[in-house]
Amino acid sequence: MLGPNGAGKTTLLRMITRILLPDEGNIFFAGEPLAQHHQRRIGYVPEERGLYKNLTVLDNLRYFGQLKGLSSAEATRRALWWLQRMDAHSWEKKKIRELSKGM
Repeated sequence: MLGPNGAGKTTLLRMITRILLPDEGNIFFAGEPLAQHHQRRIGYVPEERGLYKNLTVLDNLRYFGQLKGLSSAEATRRALWWLQRMDAHSWEKKKIRELSKGM
């Protein structure tokens, strides 16, 4: 996708990948309204290839699970399982920007 700075390219990609939800209107993929089953066919490499600092630990894990095609419920279940397994469940509601880089 090409366009000048500020044209909305990143915002559109964030809506396609469901990081952001549109205020109004619909997004179509392959001629159909964007749905969960389309997620397996969509790839997105953000400019900053890291965690989203304004999202919580749980929201980041859930998001990346959904990018891989998991439903929201399954992504949440797996994220919580891993947080528990890594003894990091106390961080699930903390925003990434609140965490030390050495954690």
